[in-house]
Amino acid sequence: MVAGTLTPGSGRMRRPARVVLGATWRALDFVSALDEASAEAFRALGVGPGRVRVDGDPAVDAAVSRLESADPDAPHLTALRRDGRAVWVAGSTWPEDEAVVFQAYAELCGGGAEIRLVVAPHEPGGRRVRALLERAASEGFRSATLAELEGDARLDADVVVVERVGVLAELYRAATVAYVGGGFGEAVLHSVLEPAAAGVPVLFGPRHGRAPAAAALLEVGGARVTADATSLRGAVAAFLRDPAARDYAAAAASRYILAQRGAAVRAAETVLHHISP
Repeated sequence: MVAGTLTPGSGRMRRPARVVLGATWRALDFVSALDEASAEAFRALGVGPGRVRVDGDPAVDAAVSRLESADPDAPHLTALRRDGRAVWVAGSTWPEDEAVVFQAYAELCGGGAEIRLVVAPHEPGGRRVRALLERAASEGFRSATLAELEGDARLDADVVVVERVGVLAELYRAATVAYVGGGFGEAVLHSVLEPAAAGVPVLFGPRHGRAPAAAALLEVGGARVTADATSLRGAVAAFLRDPAARDYAAAAASRYILAQRGAAVRAAETVLHHISP
């Protein structure tokens, strides 16, 4: 007896693989699927229709739990909010993302936007953090680490580099708009659930095909795809210029999260139902 999940893209298996694995798929006793597209992919692979149930994405509950357990008045959040500027959080970024984000940010600021950029690299080691600080300074921006900003109330910074792990979900609570990394390079798009759970409009690059939650957010209007630095700058500028559009996207992201709440319990119930004597 096996339970599993499947993203829509992974259901498009080449014919030889379907033939070889067909018996395996048909042998599944039950499947707890993330969404209807995933369920249909399982059915196409040979799982009987009566053995597939859509329970939702348990990762939603994990993202909400992380946010609910965070201190809304934590020093690093207070530091980001203290001057009233809009905050753009770019989370789990890789160098390919950062090249696009920094160009878009420079264009925004050149156009007169009052916004602080917070960059949380996927790998916040010392060398990566120093490189980001130096890049910001070389482009004429005041830069600081998050620790430096929260440790000195007099310090101001245009670009803040996050030098630690474990705080990104909390940082989205201070964000006006969020960018999620992984959509411009070879890496898989990182989780869009945490900014959505924080009620923040979500932006990401074009390589998002293996992220079903990203597709779902696009469908409901809680996210936008950006193809390059120019379109990223335009998307951020539009949200800054039009609070109603920003509120609409934020509310759409929140509704998606609310609709998915309880998926972990539903998946557990599916398992228990099938293994109970």
